[in-house]
Amino acid sequence: RAALVLHECATPSSGIGSTEFLALAEGLTMTLLDHYSAKSTGLLHMAADDADDIVHRLAPTSDDAAPNAHGHHLDNLVRLAAVSGDQAWRHKADQMIAALTPRILESPFSHCSILGGLAFLLQAAEIRVCGRDREKLHRAALLQPFMNRIVVDQGAGREDCDDNATGDAGKATAVICVGQRCLMPITEPADMATRLREAQTVA
Repeated sequence: RAALVLHECATPSSGIGSTEFLALAEGLTMTLLDHYSAKSTGLLHMAADDADDIVHRLAPTSDDAAPNAHGHHLDNLVRLAAVSGDQAWRHKADQMIAALTPRILESPFSHCSILGGLAFLLQAAEIRVCGRDREKLHRAALLQPFMNRIVVDQGAGREDCDDNATGDAGKATAVICVGQRCLMPITEPADMATRLREAQTVA
């Protein structure tokens, strides 16, 4: 998650290597999937597949003294799908939820962290920022509560703003989407918090 946060915070003038942090996040997630994830279900084991001193590789899903890892993993998969545009990450999140559903139904209170991840999957707001001079809009998006949103910098070019449906293609705009519903574009940073509350209240 740290790499994804750094990727989000790479504002246009920050000089931070945004793509490098996204590549790091994807690489770490692939390592987790390759060595800790059950291929058929997507559930996570506590030990790697190459550990030679483990009699049985446990894959608990319920919360204990600390939240279960599946909730964090689900959150990360949803964020990766949004910022990378690769829906294969979302497919892996859906696969994991399908495998976890019987356990959640059997004991909901033992799976609160996973239910939190499911709520994020269903209700998180994607804030997509694009266009010239988008720095202030990007910063306004980053100031919104982290647990409720995903910030995506789409770029500065005219083609980057095509999906934002503005009258002036390439002008700095932000669009907030929750699920399949998107609100009208924002051009003023001061409108960000109000529009985000509106999107998540209706959703």
